[in-house]
Amino acid sequence: VIHTPLMNRDKSEVRELAIGDEIDFEELDIIVLGGGRGRETRMVVDYLRQERQELKNYIEDGGVLLATGTALSILGCVRYKDGEELPGLELIEMEAERQEEPEGGNVVLEAHIDGRKIPIVGFLENKYLETHQLTPLGRIVKGAAPRPEGLIYKHLLATGLYGPVLAKNRDLADLLLKWALEKKYGRIRLRSLDDHLEQRYKKKLGL
Repeated sequence: VIHTPLMNRDKSEVRELAIGDEIDFEELDIIVLGGGRGRETRMVVDYLRQERQELKNYIEDGGVLLATGTALSILGCVRYKDGEELPGLELIEMEAERQEEPEGGNVVLEAHIDGRKIPIVGFLENKYLETHQLTPLGRIVKGAAPRPEGLIYKHLLATGLYGPVLAKNRDLADLLLKWALEKKYGRIRLRSLDDHLEQRYKKKLGL
């Protein structure tokens, strides 16, 4: 499922696209790919593979895309150490190694994006350790063994975290909105929202 806010100066629109729907990437400001399991994930990959070049052009042109959970593997072609291969959209190349003790639980990433330090909290359930040649989204600093996690390329952000990631991380949500609005309208400034509850939670975590 892809959620696609179409933003203008007066309102925004969220479209939920079903498998088989046509995608006009020129209309999209933000794409969010969520996680799934087994058969559902394969159906999404088969659907998006038909739009692979258009999706690649969208990313290269600075389009905003957030991939969370198992959607991280959808972006690439994952080759496992035991020889198994999971074909994805082949936009990036990754290798994955099964962990003897799978990670699971709430974690905190420390990300450095656009010159800012952004803490990202979410739930990690990961049986595999993925490696790639792109810049990591951040580094795990709490909740699991310290290591790089996720990836960032232009305005593509991908993480193995579930969440919901955007609901738990206002700074990350604001960043995606800022990127999308600046691409469409030029330099902008977002109005601050009341986030005292989120800040209290992050203070409790020591962030």
